[in-house]
Amino acid sequence: MVDRNIRSLLLGLGFDCKDGHCRITRGDNFRLYGGSEDTHSLMQEKAIKFNEQLKQRGKSLDEISR
Repeated sequence: MVDRNIRSLLLGLGFDCKDGHCRITRGDNFRLYGGSEDTHSLMQEKAIKFNEQLKQRGKSLDEISR
């Protein structure tokens, strides 16, 4: 049986944080956790561009192949 409540997410994890900040960003298709300010910003930029590409193609994250 397939659970229809489960959906795909892009997960970003940053491990280079040394300033003690807990950075978390949630978006439609992604969750980003941790990282330095620069790393987290880079992950945000890539996740947003990825979502823009999906939208241009008229697809959701659940509809694309691995």
